[in-house]
Amino acid sequence: MPNFNSAIDTAARFGDIPFVEFTQELITGVFDSLVEAHILQVEEYAEFVQTLTQDLSSYINNTNDGVSFDEISDFVLKYELPTLSETELEAVLNSLEAPSTSSPVNAAQPATTDTWWGGLMNALAPAVDSLVDKIADPSQHDDLQALSAYNNGVTSTLPNYQQIHDAIASLISSNKYSVLQNMAQQGMMRLVVTEGEIETKITFSTWQERESTLETKNKTRARQASRTKLRKGALGAFKKARRKERQRQVTVNTAKSYQRDTSGTKVDIFGRVLIRFKTDYAPLNG
Repeated sequence: MPNFNSAIDTAARFGDIPFVEFTQELITGVFDSLVEAHILQVEEYAEFVQTLTQDLSSYINNTNDGVSFDEISDFVLKYELPTLSETELEAVLNSLEAPSTSSPVNAAQPATTDTWWGGLMNALAPAVDSLVDKIADPSQHDDLQALSAYNNGVTSTLPNYQQIHDAIASLISSNKYSVLQNMAQQGMMRLVVTEGEIETKITFSTWQERESTLETKNKTRARQASRTKLRKGALGAFKKARRKERQRQVTVNTAKSYQRDTSGTKVDIFGRVLIRFKTDYAPLNG
């Protein structure tokens, strides 16, 4: 029959088992994580909005250096420009990747719209003119002014590689600024917990096993011996014989027994956290 003494002993020491502390830490950890996540969302949104407090001109100046060559090449190749061979296209893109202050063409080879560089200037013209109009002080952006002056016939001097590179970077930064403004108008994207469940439990289990074997052996050994002796009389005559008998019996009893008792107690502490959430936007007030 199972012995529950070990389980009772364990239950008596329930105060020594850190179940309450385990539950408290689990609940506190979950709520602290949710609050921390919310604070982080608010801080990141505040930092995001802070970038939009600067005007467009300042934003372009602060972010132009972060525009990569991959962004510039992707931006340029979206336009339908005169076809170049693979070698020629690689050469013009290299000129934008490592721009210099030299001009793409010389005076003897004007940049007409049927040439690649002339086609690029013509394609960039509407976006450049629109960006110049948005900037409060265009004089702070020589690259945009150089392209605008060339496209509007103010000057026949084609902008150099560096000015073209910087103007394209300015257009990309301006597009990013517009995207950020639209995102800010939508409000703060947040994670909202819709349902949660925290479960903890403690389980006692006890067991006892008893195993015993008994093996007995009986072994009996019997031994019997008899002996007859004739006695001689006078003149060689035999007298009555004398007989002796001896009997011995040995019995050996052996017993072999084995007994094994095992018992134990196990305590399991279990914790589970289930959180369901959704994403939405918190609209800006006003």
